[in-house]
Amino acid sequence: MKRTIEIVIVMKDNAEENHECCNANLVYASKNPNQESLFEFSFTQLNQSSLKMLLFVFQQIKSLQIDGNKTIVIWNYSKNQSFIKEMGLDISSMTDVSLTYSETEIIAQGE
Repeated sequence: MKRTIEIVIVMKDNAEENHECCNANLVYASKNPNQESLFEFSFTQLNQSSLKMLLFVFQQIKSLQIDGNKTIVIWNYSKNQSFIKEMGLDISSMTDVSLTYSETEIIAQGE
């Protein structure tokens, strides 16, 4: 029976913590190839370190897809953060990973 592994990643300003969280989830998804993996990204901010880490994460997601794992990637952004959507478009283009874009209310850091 196929089940969905749901992974929600809220990107914060600490790229190292983000990377550890993402890496652990990617390893789990790779060890469960018969399950669909849903990766949902939300952002409180996006900086250069986070972008580097995201490129690595998306390359890993692409590897999962190449290995035959079913993945769904949702890229959340708020209406007043159109640059976040543009970053998603760029990352998707660079890594050949399709994204589903969702305009949503993003909680500001510290709330």
